[in-house]
Amino acid sequence: MTRRILIIHNPTAGKRGTALLDCVVAALCARGLAPEVVTTEWPEHATDLALSADADLVVAAGGDGTINEVVHGLMTRDCARPAFATLPLGTINVLALELGLPRDVVGLAGVLADGPLIPVTVGRANGLHFLLTAGAGADAAAVKFLSPGLKKIFGQTAYYIALVRALIVEGNTVFDVEIDGAMYPVSSVIVTNAARYAGDKVVAPDARLTAPDLHVLIGLGHGRWNLMRYGAAYMRGVLPGLPDVRIVPVQRLRIAAPAGKPVQLDGDNRLTTPVDIEVVDEPLMVASVLQLNGAGTTDLVFEARHQCVVELFTGAQDVVVVDVFAVVGDAGAVDVGDAAAGFFDDEVGGGDVPFAFVARRYGGVEAAIGDDGHAVGH
Repeated sequence: MTRRILIIHNPTAGKRGTALLDCVVAALCARGLAPEVVTTEWPEHATDLALSADADLVVAAGGDGTINEVVHGLMTRDCARPAFATLPLGTINVLALELGLPRDVVGLAGVLADGPLIPVTVGRANGLHFLLTAGAGADAAAVKFLSPGLKKIFGQTAYYIALVRALIVEGNTVFDVEIDGAMYPVSSVIVTNAARYAGDKVVAPDARLTAPDLHVLIGLGHGRWNLMRYGAAYMRGVLPGLPDVRIVPVQRLRIAAPAGKPVQLDGDNRLTTPVDIEVVDEPLMVASVLQLNGAGTTDLVFEARHQCVVELFTGAQDVVVVDVFAVVGDAGAVDVGDAAAGFFDDEVGGGDVPFAFVARRYGGVEAAIGDDGHAVGH
């Protein structure tokens, strides 16, 4: 069935983002589709558009803030809910990284046109929905000091400039966070539905968009010095390994005190403490390049230091995809990594190879996993 697509465009993405949008729309039209494009004109306009959308797929064309507005609109609908997709036009689009979306126009158009739909967990904070993160502490304070002009000039670096100011103003704040009946005094709390946070750095290695829970990261050390230490560890990609940082899966939690501190949802300050955060019962269907395996015991495993664009083909031969990750089967996990490029011939891709695990569509096959759980390929 041909998808009816509504694209909600945030024009603050700039000329480069608009040019990409125009190219993707042209590619969709070349496939015989007729996407409708609507431009937002005021804050939370994207939420209103998603609430009233008459489409099979609603696309957020912008950054993480646009994603949040569209997702909130979709999740608060009383009528049938369209599926969701993102077209990454912003400075940072963590969802695009988590889904491993292609960067080329043809690939992005392919995801919107016929990419498989996967169920993604959604969080809710005091009635407002979020898809990726919620948080209080230095990160939320930094968002308060992050002006659009600063972001436009410095890109992702603007966040770190704002973070320095946040450390000066809010660096000694201690939050009371209630998790499973226990209260923790912490300097920072990040609730995440994704492995990455604020870019390509991983903060919750076990978090998955499709998992039925959220992950909360709390910093048990207090004061500016510990927050700076956490920031340095984040930049080095080692934050999850610090002994005074805890990461636990949760269904709900409460940031109880102090009152009146900013709480960010998907990168924008939307609330103030106290705040109750929970998992929404019903997931949101999201267009992706990922095809979840429903035949057998094999599951996808994401190697956080790479981008992942994955499909699992049962009984595949002569498959055309690349940049392999890992697979979990009866033999356990195998990290395929960057196997040498090459195509499978009939001998390699025959009956002894039950599935190929491949990524980055439109490339050449690089590896497959045999019955014994080991990689085979050229």
